[in-house]
Amino acid sequence: MSTLFVIKKKGKFIEVAQRHSQGIFWVNPLAEYLPSKTKVIPRDNVSQGIFTIKDIKSAIKEEKTGGK
Repeated sequence: MSTLFVIKKKGKFIEVAQRHSQGIFWVNPLAEYLPSKTKVIPRDNVSQGIFTIKDIKSAIKEEKTGGK
C-alpha cells in the first residue's frame, strides 16, 4: 500500500513524496529544499509518522543508512 504526500500552496495540492513497499522517495525534486517545518498531507492513506518535510528527509536518510 502506498501513500502520496502533498503540500497545500495557494489552494492547490503539490505532490512532494511517495511511500510504498520499496521505500519513500521524492516525486518533486524541489521538495527536499522546502523548509523542514513545512507540513505535509497524506493524500491517499495514513501518515505513518510523516507529518513534515523533516520527517520525509529523516525517513529517506534512515533507509539509505539502514536505520543507523
